[in-house]
Amino acid sequence: RGLVGMWLHPSVIPNVQRSFVVNAAELAAYEYTKNILVKKFKMKESILVHVLASIMSGLMAAITSTPVDMAKTRMMNGDCGASMVHCLADVAQQAGIMALYASFFATWMRLAPWNVLNFVSLERYRKVLAKL
Repeated sequence: RGLVGMWLHPSVIPNVQRSFVVNAAELAAYEYTKNILVKKFKMKESILVHVLASIMSGLMAAITSTPVDMAKTRMMNGDCGASMVHCLADVAQQAGIMALYASFFATWMRLAPWNVLNFVSLERYRKVLAKL
């Protein structure tokens, strides 16, 4: 199987879809929130702004990725249809829309600290590299 076999595994597509949703939400929410805090609320760009934007980034990533993560797991276990959309629709129809968010709090509690470490580090690296 090798490298090609790894990329042809049935779990690759749901994992890539989930990764896309998480990363898109994190990056967009972080930059948007940071800009709002600096421009609208006239906060000086500081570690406080970076932490607040990171927490919001984690929240947005949890809101957008929790349903996709649940569907990904079900698809990988063979408990759902062939597509992400089909799986999400089945769960919402059978168990209700809130079933898509059953692990929301746990997801946010995992993503928020990660985003704080990730984005605060990123800003520090930016600051150091700007001086070079």
